[in-house]
Amino acid sequence: MGKVSKGKKSKYKKYADSQKKPLVYIMNKKTDQAQIAIGYKSFSIFDKQRTILSVLATILGGGMSSRLFIEVREKRGLCYFVRTFAEYYLDQGYIGTFSGVTLNKIDEAIKVILREHKKIITEEISVKELNKAKEYIKGKFLLSAEGSHDIAHFIGMEKLILDRVISIENYFKEIDSVTILQIKKIAREIFVPHQLNLAIIGPFKGQEKRFEKLLEL
Repeated sequence: MGKVSKGKKSKYKKYADSQKKPLVYIMNKKTDQAQIAIGYKSFSIFDKQRTILSVLATILGGGMSSRLFIEVREKRGLCYFVRTFAEYYLDQGYIGTFSGVTLNKIDEAIKVILREHKKIITEEISVKELNKAKEYIKGKFLLSAEGSHDIAHFIGMEKLILDRVISIENYFKEIDSVTILQIKKIAREIFVPHQLNLAIIGPFKGQEKRFEKLLEL
């Protein structure tokens, strides 16, 4: 890539965080199933805690054996899919739980999801559960690493954004180093009311107050 000419970095308007209470956004639409997103603000891609948050997200909703999949889908039949993942940008990030839920069970689904978020703080995380989440992350990465496009994307993002190229071995060491105490610390910092946001797509025009009450759990 030596012949590629240099250019100027594009600029962006930095995010100004002024949120002081839980917020609800509803996109009113006639649907057979409600799409919901429950998210908390977190930190940028430059924060080293992002690996911890990724493990936390996996424990919550990273697969068919995750807490939310079992509680929301398997035990209660409130949805077809539910997943949690973390995203990181240049100056801000988030951890969010996304689900498609039955219209008349949306309130219950939201309550159960919020309770599971809180349980990360208040209840025990077993070593077995922690290790399962780590292996899930590593296994998913190795499957994607079979394609040259995915490897190029991983290396390119590491170099362009973080100005480093980490080996897969060292990346896995970062994941393996995450502890239960670190996960609980991050959860206490992020799972707080003033950073909570709920977005809904469904036939719920003008019902923001109804859902705002659910966020007070």
